[in-house]
Amino acid sequence: MTAPTWPATVVRHLWRGLISLKLALAIILALAILTVAGTSIEQMPPSLASNHIARVQWLASAHERYGPLTSFMDRLSLFDIFHSFALRLLLALLAVSLAACTIHRWPRVWSSVFHTPVRPDDALFEDSRHVVLLTTSLPPVATIEQINRQFSAMRFRVRTANEEATAFMLGERRRFSQLGTLAVHAGLLLVLAGVLVGRIWGFQNPAFIISEGDSSQLGLGTGIAVRLNQFSDQYYPDGRPRDFQSNVTVFDNGREAGVGTIRVNTPLRYKGVAFHQSFWGESAIVSIADPGGITVFQGSVPLAWHEPGSESPLGSVQLPGDLGTVSVIGPGSGTEPASVPAGEIRIELYRNGQLVDAPSSLAQGQPAEVAGLTFTFLRESRYVGFKVVKDPGMLIVWIAAGLMILGLVVAFFLPPQRFWVRCAPRLDGITEVRIAVQSRRHPSLNGGLTGISKTVAIALGDIGSSGDGRNGSAHA
Repeated sequence: MTAPTWPATVVRHLWRGLISLKLALAIILALAILTVAGTSIEQMPPSLASNHIARVQWLASAHERYGPLTSFMDRLSLFDIFHSFALRLLLALLAVSLAACTIHRWPRVWSSVFHTPVRPDDALFEDSRHVVLLTTSLPPVATIEQINRQFSAMRFRVRTANEEATAFMLGERRRFSQLGTLAVHAGLLLVLAGVLVGRIWGFQNPAFIISEGDSSQLGLGTGIAVRLNQFSDQYYPDGRPRDFQSNVTVFDNGREAGVGTIRVNTPLRYKGVAFHQSFWGESAIVSIADPGGITVFQGSVPLAWHEPGSESPLGSVQLPGDLGTVSVIGPGSGTEPASVPAGEIRIELYRNGQLVDAPSSLAQGQPAEVAGLTFTFLRESRYVGFKVVKDPGMLIVWIAAGLMILGLVVAFFLPPQRFWVRCAPRLDGITEVRIAVQSRRHPSLNGGLTGISKTVAIALGDIGSSGDGRNGSAHA
């Protein structure tokens, strides 16, 4: 016999590791830790990833909470845990481990469900902890026939076999319940598959912001654009919010596709994309002209973020070419002294990440020049932030959840019932009836081995004279 080559040894050890329960538990524990961290640590909105200035401003606000650890946490993707490489790697490892465990268990479960031997190993009948002994004057074949009729009437699947003068019987019910654990494994794999499908072919934007009267392209290859026609808010007399409504128009590749109203708990759905009303606030409509008097930007700037270290809301605009990035800061709503007077805004111009200049404040209709650019605050407006979700894997996840629930219900509340009977003649003409289960806790009729032995005694005409897991006898 030749020794296995090192590749075969490596594959064998790798396989043993993949089917190890310890590995699965370690992965689940690591996922739980990352999930808790992701819910405990404030996560950066994905919409900031492509906006360098807004991202720097967000990290600056995070620095107030986490101090010098902020940059280290950012490098470890702790502000974007649910999109991190570590989380994806753990999910992939869990999927591979579950698949390996399912493949490893499948032949054994399949054999147990469909190919359980009627004639088990003799050692099964010699274990006194899981065996009850009865005696009867009936011959072995007649004894098996009596027991067969009793359990067939109770809807057991009964199979018999004869070996010389000894007769055997296998009684089983709900044998397909053993597939419950495989259903749970398959459900977990489908959950991961659904998440993967959602991540590859779906998307999520928790901060899709549109100002009143403006349209915004959703992008991501959808061809969908949304215009916020009107936002309205209603309150009860005591000041409590009553209702918030966003009337929107949806465009598909430039063609108007429909008009709808979005409420807090009533999203708008179009082509698998769901728009959930999430938050709202003030916008500033500004006009920016270059040194030649040509307007390079005119529109709404949603003040959806906050200036680091204050409650002042801010938004940003990326100007064309090398004109820079503009931050628009509105009046704060906190208790600290306002850095911007009510009804006004402050403009900050950045070029190459450096602040160029900033006027103290800018009143409506009064132009101000900053580094050759002319800024005009036209009027106030409002914006709405929508959480936009497209998740084609959600249907798979729901199917997986149903499969897991079904598997758990079957495994815990509809366990399989299985027992073996061996009827062997003795020299004195008495037939020994041995009833065995695989373990004392093996789910069986009427509370286990005792219940089965009582039913066998009934079939043989002698009620209630069976053992309870210890060798006993009854005569029929």
